Amino acid sequence: MAKPSELKRKAVATPATVPRKSKKAEDAPIKRQRSEVAVRKAKPTKAHTAVRKETHEQQETHSHKVSPAAPGSAPRGLRIVAGSYERFLYGIEGVVHREEDGNYTVSLTPRFVFPAHVSSIRCVACAGRDSKWLATGGMDETIKVWDLRRRKEVGALTGHEGTITSLSFPTRTFLLSASEDGTMNLYRTRDWALLRTMRGHKGRINSASAHPSGRVALSVGADRMIRMWDLRRGMGSASVKIGAEAEKIVWDTQGKRFAVLTGRQVLVFGTNMSQLARIEHPKRLHDVCFTQSNDKHEWMLVPTEAGVVHIYDVDDMQGSEDEATPREVARLVGHSNRVRSACATHIQADDQTQHVLFTTISSDGLIRVFRVDESRLEHEASAHYDTKKSRLTCLSSVGFDPDATEFDEDEEEEDDEDEEEADDDDDEDYDDEIDNEELARLEEEVRQAREAGIIIEGLDDEEEEEEEEEEEQEED
Repeated sequence: MAKPSELKRKAVATPATVPRKSKKAEDAPIKRQRSEVAVRKAKPTKAHTAVRKETHEQQETHSHKVSPAAPGSAPRGLRIVAGSYERFLYGIEGVVHREEDGNYTVSLTPRFVFPAHVSSIRCVACAGRDSKWLATGGMDETIKVWDLRRRKEVGALTGHEGTITSLSFPTRTFLLSASEDGTMNLYRTRDWALLRTMRGHKGRINSASAHPSGRVALSVGADRMIRMWDLRRGMGSASVKIGAEAEKIVWDTQGKRFAVLTGRQVLVFGTNMSQLARIEHPKRLHDVCFTQSNDKHEWMLVPTEAGVVHIYDVDDMQGSEDEATPREVARLVGHSNRVRSACATHIQADDQTQHVLFTTISSDGLIRVFRVDESRLEHEASAHYDTKKSRLTCLSSVGFDPDATEFDEDEEEEDDEDEEEADDDDDEDYDDEIDNEELARLEEEVRQAREAGIIIEGLDDEEEEEEEEEEEQEED
């Protein structure tokens, strides 16, 4: 059992490892943390809360834009994981059914609910459709790793000395974390080795987002800076000053632009740091994320303090170039309190048509799932799950294939070995795919922004100066 002090050791000195069920297990020591509220490394208990399923009227359903999808082109299930201030982790699975009358309904099934951390959970991240990994981070300065297929805790990653503020999987083989201690860590999911520790922000990091290529990342923090990171080398490559502390930064699905959330506004930038759009609301905004519509338009979701999620089409700008605003295509309504987070997932219905499901969490304790009809603006939820007044804080959703969640004990060892081989292949792609066109375009636009004086050079120099100052203070 790990002592509390072990959670505060620097990752560069003690890279955490998580055990796997393989012959290498003896060489991979476990760092586990238990507490009075922790589950004894057992399966989480099933939730007993009823789930309401609402059916749309046939006239409304027929007006939905439903895209035909070839078998296998999209996952057939929705997996939702949400964390709460009360330390509980909620797991829900959903599917879309086509009824005999032609209506589509969403069914939700609770899979687990249990206390996952010593203190409140601040961020969660699912690795993706073809991966079993879930990562959670909390105010206990620890990252927990979970196996979603077997529904159990695998271990804990140390390496930060502050609250975990951001978790994401740039690819299925890497986990990127950020913390209030001002550092970002990059872990490898094959053996959970710590590959990089990146420093550069002065003060806490509020958010980090990896480019869809998985090669670079952006971060924002208390120092009112946007910083760009080269994940391959584990070092900063550029930085930009902004006028306010940003709470969230996120790339769009194509890696051609990114959004910055600060207070009551969202700013959308191109990769050359030119401002493309601005959205401002009378009340505070809590999150921002991107997805693609069925007709391949880039949609941006913006949850608000007023209990509404606004969805904008950032490929359809309105107004002048200096005051451009994306067209609002939908509003998700029904929450009685602030919406803390929202995300979108593409899945197939049981008739193999493709749908975009929007999941939201709120301080009212409800997890809601929506389908959007572009012929009208406001939309009620298609289904919801009630956590009984739990103060939800973070959300992650991903498509998955239900058949892939059940495994025989005899197959577990073989499954781990196959996944390790696949991860090895992904590692090679990550290291060798230098001529990626998207990355080359991004680097060129960064170069042009430097020449225009938008981007500040010298991150490495700043770090060297800070180290020299620390050495001088130690000598004195």
